Amino acid sequence: MSTLEEMIARADRLATEGELLAADLRAFKALQVKSGRQALKHGDGRLTDDGVRVLNAALEAGKTLSEIARMLEISVPAVLYRKKQAAQRKRFARG
Repeated sequence: MSTLEEMIARADRLATEGELLAADLRAFKALQVKSGRQALKHGDGRLTDDGVRVLNAALEAGKTLSEIARMLEISVPAVLYRKKQAAQRKRFARG
């Protein structure tokens, strides 16, 4: 059984680790916002090839149209259009 001092020391370590983890996650989020979205869209707002791959992967993963639209900052009809295109490609591939 742990003593009160050991439990306090453990809580302090966990608090410090939590602060470090939170800082890392904030930095990661900032990098995603800063570079990720720009790499997925052209200057005119159209998706890049990487953006289309991300959209297709999200569809395959079962994400909703709204979730994908929010994630990529595009409209729901744009996601629906890409979803229909992907379905057509699959039908033609099957022959």
